Amino acid sequence: MVEHPQQLISLKYIGEKIVALMEKKLSEYCEDMGYEYPQLPESILEKQREKEQKEREKAEKAAKKKRKVNEAGSDDTDCAYQLWKKGSYKIKFILDNREVFSKTERDYFARRLRGLGINLEVRALPVGDGMWVAVNKRTKQESTLDFIFERKRLDDLVGSITDGRYREQKQRLEKTGMKRVFYIVEEAVASDISKFADAIKTTISMNTTYSGFHTKITKNAEETLKLIVDLTNRITRIHRNKTLLVLEPRDINTQGEYQKLLDAVRMDYGDEEKEVVYSYSSFTEIMGKSAMTNVKEMFVRLLMCTKGVGLDKASAIQQHFKIPRNLIESFQRAHPMERCPILIKEALRDEIGPRKVGKALSEKLATIWCSQCVGKSIQE
Repeated sequence: MVEHPQQLISLKYIGEKIVALMEKKLSEYCEDMGYEYPQLPESILEKQREKEQKEREKAEKAAKKKRKVNEAGSDDTDCAYQLWKKGSYKIKFILDNREVFSKTERDYFARRLRGLGINLEVRALPVGDGMWVAVNKRTKQESTLDFIFERKRLDDLVGSITDGRYREQKQRLEKTGMKRVFYIVEEAVASDISKFADAIKTTISMNTTYSGFHTKITKNAEETLKLIVDLTNRITRIHRNKTLLVLEPRDINTQGEYQKLLDAVRMDYGDEEKEVVYSYSSFTEIMGKSAMTNVKEMFVRLLMCTKGVGLDKASAIQQHFKIPRNLIESFQRAHPMERCPILIKEALRDEIGPRKVGKALSEKLATIWCSQCVGKSIQE
């Protein structure tokens, strides 16, 4: 026997709107006829209480989870997050727009990968030559995944080792917090690099042993393309059954905080079925944010703008003078005694190997950093 319209809600084709309309009509009828409106049966009331209790528990659980995520960051970090269930997103490959095959075939990689069936987009990346992202099917929002790569030809690798760019690029990759960093080295070269064989072997070995990078050696660009296709297919398969916890921090001030938050949330929530990642917009903002660069890093980068000053020499100068102001003031004190040309050479006289600064480079730096020597050609 039906005692109340709410009891009809479980019947086929009768939803909440129809029941609400029936309740309204019944209420009007009871009021007109002077009847008492029927009370909900205890069975319905019990179901409502259970539903309300579940909703409260769900809200409390979500609030507790958000508090825990926020506590993982700094005291000033407010971190929202989203849960993307398996099947709610698709995988897309992002190729850096500076990654070119040759000057005459700048879009070769993109054309070949599309021809091989890869869903990709070409855009500027703050770090790396390529990475994979998840795209929410409903909102089209993007998140990072745990995969990124850097590609180098052997002769390019040698050049980056000798001028210090390699170490800086490696540190930038490490700061992404991604677990699977692929370092792709192509054996095809445009110049003789035989004398650097030992340095190359050491670099590749240290990449794997100390940095945890996955070093892949390919014969040429075509083999690199096949590797990217293979990685894309594997990454797509891996994520078919994975839920993504997508972090969206509002107040990250340093890349250290970025890493700390990611590690802490991974520890609490990451498992085989759930991957903790950042929204792509957060990743690009944090990895590309100039404010992230502290005075030390900025000083080193400024020094490296001078031809002949690699990372080793720049780091040695920074460690001695600490900040740009100290270097400028040292030149101001040295100028009256005409010691500007040898200032840096003398300051680093105890350094060895690539950290040592010779006479010519010391003179060149004086013409850049000494306000009274700027633009001058200094002669002994």
